[in-house]
Parts: sequence; structure tokens; C-alpha cells
Amino acid sequence: ADFLMRSLALMGQTDIEFELPTDPQHLSFIAACVLPIDNESKQTLLAETDMAARLATEREVLKREVNRLREAAESEKTVWKRLKTES
Repeated sequence: ADFLMRSLALMGQTDIEFELPTDPQHLSFIAACVLPIDNESKQTLLAETDMAARLATEREVLKREVNRLREAAESEKTVWKRLKTES
């Protein structure tokens, strides 16, 4: 949920509500479809028959993406702070 909220916020979408599926199998297929990875990687995840392996891979992708979004947000804050102090 953190990843989705941060991604949506960066796109200017803050008033969106959603519910994640509670079924791990269903969640793993949805995650594979919406992860910010190329289509070949998505297809590889969707073709993975071991749900635990698919979820583990998706978790690693999400961790990397959340870190990237945090760094982007911090960089943006730094730029805005510099602009405010220079004006």
C-alpha cells in the first residue's frame, strides 16, 4: 500500500482509495501487473507457478521502488528548500 500511495502522490493523485486483495495468490498477480517493471519481467512473474517465489520477487522490486520514491521525495524537498532560500 505504501508503494501505491507514494506512486499516486508523485502523479498528483492523493484522493484515491483502494483495497488490496487479502488472498495472497490474487495479490501476487495484481502486483505483477502493476509493478514498475518491463513487460517481459511482468510476464516472467505471471508465469511463475510458485506463489511464494513470485511474492518474494515482488517484495524485492517494491522495496527498491519505495526507496527510489523516498529518495526522489527527499531530493524534491531539498530543491524546494534551496529555491525558497534563494528567493
